[in-house]
Amino acid sequence: MREIAGISANEPIEGGYDLLAEIMSVEGMTRFKGYIESHPNMQTQQVITTFLYKFAIDDMVEEEVGLDGWTDPLIEQLTEQHEEDLFTTSRIPGVELLEP
Repeated sequence: MREIAGISANEPIEGGYDLLAEIMSVEGMTRFKGYIESHPNMQTQQVITTFLYKFAIDDMVEEEVGLDGWTDPLIEQLTEQHEEDLFTTSRIPGVELLEP
């Protein structure tokens, strides 16, 4: 989002954690904000992942989707193909691949 909007890494985004607050417990959000403030040089995405692992509200982040015919081997194959496509795309001159 920052890349597309041209916002530097040190500029705050108003409402940037609104979705996170909806899917994380109040305790987790409080701890997350305190941690971010006391560790300004940390990679925010890694911190979010860590805090979600511990404080996510289960009903808000887990949704099972059944797809008829989609077996584990098929999903693994499609995942591999997708990752190869991303790698190929990232190597196209003039293309900047934005990843989370």
